[in-house]
Amino acid sequence: MVAYNLDNPRKLATTSLIGSLILSFGFFLLVSAGMVEPYPRFYWMSACTFLMLYAIFNSVISTRVENNPNYWNTSVVVYLILAVVTGVVAWAMSDLSVFNAGSYSFLYVVITFGYMVFISVMKAVKSLIEYAQKEVWHHPKMRKRK
Repeated sequence: MVAYNLDNPRKLATTSLIGSLILSFGFFLLVSAGMVEPYPRFYWMSACTFLMLYAIFNSVISTRVENNPNYWNTSVVVYLILAVVTGVVAWAMSDLSVFNAGSYSFLYVVITFGYMVFISVMKAVKSLIEYAQKEVWHHPKMRKRK
C-alpha cells in the first residue's frame, strides 16, 4: 500500500476532487447504461460528501502541521475553490442549480460554516498547546533537593 502525504491542503483538495469526479462520472455511466434510475441530486450529494471529507481531514491534519503560518489561509482558499469546482461539476452533470437541488444549498452553507468553525477551533487548540509547551520549557518547576 502506498502512503500519500496529505499535509498539503492542495493535495487533499485534489484527492477530494478526484474522488468526487470518479463517483459522479461512475454514476453518470451507470445511468447512461440504464443500470440505475436517474437521480439528478446524486451529483450534489457527491459534491457535498467530498467537501465534508475535505473539511474533516483538513481540520484534523492541520493540528500536526509544523510552523507553516500560511497553512490555514491556503486551506480556506482551497476549500472555497473545491466548493465552487464540485458545485459546477454537479450543476453541469445534473442540470440542476444548487437552489433547485432541494436541501443541498443548505448543506453547502452548513458544511462551510462547520468547516470554518472547526478549523478555527483546531488553530486555537494548536496555539494553546504551543504556548503551554513553551511556558513549561522556559519556566520549569523548581524541585527541592534531598
